[in-house]
Amino acid sequence: SYIDDSNLRVELYRNISEINDHQGLNEFSEEIADRFGPRPEAVQNLLDLAAARMFAEKLGANKLICRAGELSLEFPEEREFTKPEIEGWRKRVSGKMEFRSSEGLKMSLKLDGGGGALKNALQSMIG
Repeated sequence: SYIDDSNLRVELYRNISEINDHQGLNEFSEEIADRFGPRPEAVQNLLDLAAARMFAEKLGANKLICRAGELSLEFPEEREFTKPEIEGWRKRVSGKMEFRSSEGLKMSLKLDGGGGALKNALQSMIG
């Protein structure tokens, strides 16, 4: 209901999916608010998900799943990790973090808090 025109809505979805840096996403977010008014929660969640995707890519993850308050990241087998890197994640992120290693590293994290928790957790992992 935020954007009535379905063609324009699809175009905006496509634009969001093509943004590959946080500055571009912030500029797009401001443009949406200027054109259509204050962003409803659903739109903010979509923008937060786009930001989370960028953070996950920066961490080297090839898969991001967020379900029922839990974040899961999967990394390719060739991605190598250092002990300080993983210890740094544990220090910077609140919540229970678990790791599994089979066909690449899989990390899961219980998310604390409401909106933006996914984006905030990934941003904290980057440091």
